[in-house]
Amino acid sequence: MRSPRIQIMPEWLKNQIAAGEVVERPASVVKELVENALDAGATRITIEVEEGGKRRIRVLDNGGGMSRDEAVLALERHATSKCASIEDLHNIGTFGFRGEALPSIASVSRFTLRTRQAELPSGTQVTIGDRGHREAEEAAMPAGTDVAVNELFYNVPARRKFLKNDSTENRTIVDVVQRMALSNHQVHFELSVDGRQVILAPPEKDRLSRIFAILGRKVCDHLYECYLEGPVGVRGFVSEPDLKKRGATGLFTFVNGRFVRDKLIIQAVMNGYGTLLGRGDYPYAILDIEVPPNQMDVNVHPAKSEVRFQRSSEVFAAIARAVRLTVSEAPWFRGRLQTDEAAATNRDALSAFAGATDSSLEPFSPPSAMGTSNPGFPIPASPLRSQEPFSGQLVFSRQAAGSFASMRYLGQFANCFLLGQIGRSLVLIDQHAAHERVMFERLQQQFKAAGVPGQAVLVPQLIELDPSLIAAVSDRAELLERLGFVLEPFGGNTVAVKSVPVLLKQRSAEPAVRAVLEELSDADDSLDAGSLFHKPISTMACHMAVRAGDPMDEREVTALLQQMDGIDLAAYCPHGRPVVAFLSEDEVARWFHRT
Repeated sequence: MRSPRIQIMPEWLKNQIAAGEVVERPASVVKELVENALDAGATRITIEVEEGGKRRIRVLDNGGGMSRDEAVLALERHATSKCASIEDLHNIGTFGFRGEALPSIASVSRFTLRTRQAELPSGTQVTIGDRGHREAEEAAMPAGTDVAVNELFYNVPARRKFLKNDSTENRTIVDVVQRMALSNHQVHFELSVDGRQVILAPPEKDRLSRIFAILGRKVCDHLYECYLEGPVGVRGFVSEPDLKKRGATGLFTFVNGRFVRDKLIIQAVMNGYGTLLGRGDYPYAILDIEVPPNQMDVNVHPAKSEVRFQRSSEVFAAIARAVRLTVSEAPWFRGRLQTDEAAATNRDALSAFAGATDSSLEPFSPPSAMGTSNPGFPIPASPLRSQEPFSGQLVFSRQAAGSFASMRYLGQFANCFLLGQIGRSLVLIDQHAAHERVMFERLQQQFKAAGVPGQAVLVPQLIELDPSLIAAVSDRAELLERLGFVLEPFGGNTVAVKSVPVLLKQRSAEPAVRAVLEELSDADDSLDAGSLFHKPISTMACHMAVRAGDPMDEREVTALLQQMDGIDLAAYCPHGRPVVAFLSEDEVARWFHRT
């Protein structure tokens, strides 16, 4: 049998193949059309969706519009007004530029484009039929562009079959419009789903007001301004550690105005928080990262949701430093602890941070970042604007130091919690979390100085490891030694523990060794030793600290409270769990119906 002849694919088939890259689902269509509207200078964008976008997507804008010739040409592959030379390709300053979105969308839908330039008396309507057949005619319409995408994937049933149910597709579309609205606070956005208005975001004078409109007061009240100038600029807002989510859906990161979901950026944000968040917890963050266009590539992903940085370490350092400066200066624990005399004269202020608002005891919640119901109230900004070289090490201000040593110790409950009194408040301290924080701070200082002191063991301990951890023993040998461990291969999957951190004392070395190796084996190879220390040290601190269930005498408690006064951010353990909770006298009185 003779093999088929080589021939050029028809244009409509080329467009359908391109659509496989650009148009993944209805939300992809919305993203492309809204980006085109923004590039056209629109100040008002309306999106209408029916049946999860599968039946109908319509995007209307008041942007610059197109002439008749441009409207027809815009539906040809690789047609663009944004890239005319190789220099333009390396200095992309717009959202769209590939020149494939409109013809790709049109090839897999029943597509109508209506557009008009303000200076022209009438507009143009272009309708795409089966196999790319198009008709252009005059249309009466306001200035701007109106794109209707009906029956998405009607001619590609295999693609349509794999779309999710309407509610899932609607949710994805809402996410896309939220991102666009957060990044463009000066533009009016409306989104209607099956005739019901879901998003109404009028133009706002500032970014914070738009955040309030999109994410609500619950998020907005607990944000702090994040700001850093330099070759890589960072500007936006990050949340206090108490406002967190399981998963990174609260991270809205934009590079030169374009929303991206980039692993390097996410890791940099998390690095900035250090150990204030537990494993799997993510903060809220709305951040704009400004990078010279010629130092990044936005064309590494067909949907332009990923970028490649020419100087990735510089971008990582700037983001992590900006977040760290904000975290270190925000008043997570400012004013929480007072002396007996001050508390007695300022009972109302103490009650304000007591931490329990009904008949349940809760960890304290830091004061509102805004302190007012006005969403436009200025958020306190970090005063630190220096451009010191990124050290990769967590830096906190001394403002968190309190007066735990002044606490009147009442006793230990369940061999786990320390009870005390400060002024007119009942104080509860998680003994493990508190000691873990103390140990973390001590290990951190040792690591930053000359390394964590180690002590040789009299008889080397042999530990059999999973094959996946063996590589970390040699790959991270220098870092392990700085952490106080000396490990040597002993054949097969066995290593000999020759030295352990002094602070580990009489604890078994094996659990700590395994845990630290797991942290190091999961770490990004592109990070230096300074950036890698957070998790291993927090893991070591956990293994070194007094445990829940361990009895503590008053001498040990006193020593712990004194040590807590000498560290920063004593209100959180290295894994982000609260150390201390307060109950006001009034709250306790309400339990007994005395108020």
